[in-house]
Amino acid sequence: MLSRLCLIALLTVACLGGCGRRLPSRPSGMPGTTPCTLTVTFGGEKIEGVGVFLKPKDSSQPWHAGGKTDQNGKVLLKTSRYYDGVVPGEYTVSFHKNAPAELDEQGMPLPANSLIPLKYSAGQSKETIVVTESKSVYVFELDSH
Repeated sequence: MLSRLCLIALLTVACLGGCGRRLPSRPSGMPGTTPCTLTVTFGGEKIEGVGVFLKPKDSSQPWHAGGKTDQNGKVLLKTSRYYDGVVPGEYTVSFHKNAPAELDEQGMPLPANSLIPLKYSAGQSKETIVVTESKSVYVFELDSH
C-alpha cells in the first residue's frame, strides 16, 4: 500500500513538473524586440481568428513575426512564434482566415475557402509596415474586393 502511494506521488510530481510550457531559449544574436499590436477589420467589422504574418522585406533579416486576432480583431505580435514583440524593421504583412470546414456526401472534408481575399495572402499581399520603437500600433482595414 505504501509503495503504491509513493508511486502515485512520484507520477503526480513528474506530471506537474512537465505540465508548464517552457519557451525555447532566446536565440543568440536575436536583436531586441518592440511590443507591437495590430488590429484587423474586414468590411468595417473587427474579425476574430485571422492569421497575421510579418515577413521581413530585408531578406538578410530572418526574424518573422505573427499571431492570430482575438474577438476584438487585435493581435499582439510575437517573433518566431515565441518571443513577445517584433524586431524593428520593414515588413510585408499577410492575412489568412479559412471558412469553417464543410464535408462532402461521404463525410470527407472539402477544400477550405479563404474568408480573406487572396490579394492579402502570403506572396500576394502589398500591405507593409515599418516597426520602430516609436511606431508599433497598426490598424488594417481589409476590403472584400
